[in-house]
Amino acid sequence: MGQALGTAQGSDHAAVPALPARGKAGPRKDGMAILGEVLSAAIATGFLVWGLKITLSYMDPYREQRREAKRQSQFLRQRLGRNIELNEFEMLLASQVLNPRSIDVSLDDIGGLEQVKEDMRLKVLRPLSEPDTFCTTLWRPVKGVLFYGPPGTGKTMLAKALAAESRCFFINVTASAIMSKWYGDANRFIRAIFTLAAKLEPAVIFIDEVDAFLTKRGAQSEHEATLQAKTEFMQLWDGMEGARGARVLVMGATNRPWMVDEAVLRRFALQYEIGLPTKAERTAILRRYLLRHQTDMAALRQAGAQLAEDEGGVDMDLLLNMPAAGSAAGSPGALDVVAAATEGYSGSDLMELASQAAQNVLVEHWSSHDSSSSDRSALAAGQYWKYWNAIYLPLVCAAGNEPKP
Repeated sequence: MGQALGTAQGSDHAAVPALPARGKAGPRKDGMAILGEVLSAAIATGFLVWGLKITLSYMDPYREQRREAKRQSQFLRQRLGRNIELNEFEMLLASQVLNPRSIDVSLDDIGGLEQVKEDMRLKVLRPLSEPDTFCTTLWRPVKGVLFYGPPGTGKTMLAKALAAESRCFFINVTASAIMSKWYGDANRFIRAIFTLAAKLEPAVIFIDEVDAFLTKRGAQSEHEATLQAKTEFMQLWDGMEGARGARVLVMGATNRPWMVDEAVLRRFALQYEIGLPTKAERTAILRRYLLRHQTDMAALRQAGAQLAEDEGGVDMDLLLNMPAAGSAAGSPGALDVVAAATEGYSGSDLMELASQAAQNVLVEHWSSHDSSSSDRSALAAGQYWKYWNAIYLPLVCAAGNEPKP
């Protein structure tokens, strides 16, 4: 039995392979094989990173906005007229900015509202244009202006005219531009509004339909993110007021001032009611629109349009508010007749009335001719402009006081 055990132990020792001697290296891998493995790992890692980047880019909710902002970054700098560095959220909001040089409306272009315009020149424009004077505790620029009244009365036009005359950049803020389904992004957009305004100073932050964004807090249906966005806006607004000498003005327009939060109304130091125009204001508004049309026609002639001096303009008797042709002696002027017949019309309604009256002349001309190719080519050549010189006739007819032939 001992001999058998010894034989088994001997066979076990014979089955164990011989270990290499200490100090001697094992078989080495070829250098090219190691380099290949490293390259394969690097390529696999690169594809993994590229795939993750593409996946995350498609998950980005602002992917299209970022692409468009990046594509127009140079254009935005030219549009703003300043070489400033913008972060990603400011870049997304830069498309909402109007350069004051590109705003083609002034306070003088607005018919009526003389008392409001004079008050704004003294209390808003003057402090913005003289920052060295209005820099004390009590002498300081106003930080909030609210326009409220019926729709179509020119509230937005007033805000743009104020920005143009004060040479302030106009940042048009809408709820769709700042609200996001991603938690916290609305706060970042709101902060970007104020940082962008500080970089573009002097600037006007305009919120149209302010009651839709800064409505009263505490409603049961109000979401927590919306409440935080309102709080963030008011906190940044207060911080801006604390910066002495900052030339950033927040302006708002609303048809429902009773829906705006009380804390927001307190921050609008100046509040103007823009009501429906009176008869005298309606006459002034109509004259403004007709004069602007006359100016546009002169610009077309200067640009090379084939128009005679008496083609496409407005009759001078209408601009001078003379009575309609064939009216009795002492009759009111044509514009006065229209203004008396348009009680309750807003400025936007009067513009639509004047536009429809002018276009009716062209429609009557088209309806009185057949649809032959020669007539279409004549109209395409610009000859139809001569039929626009009787704009005042449809205006008077629209007011229900058709002149005698």
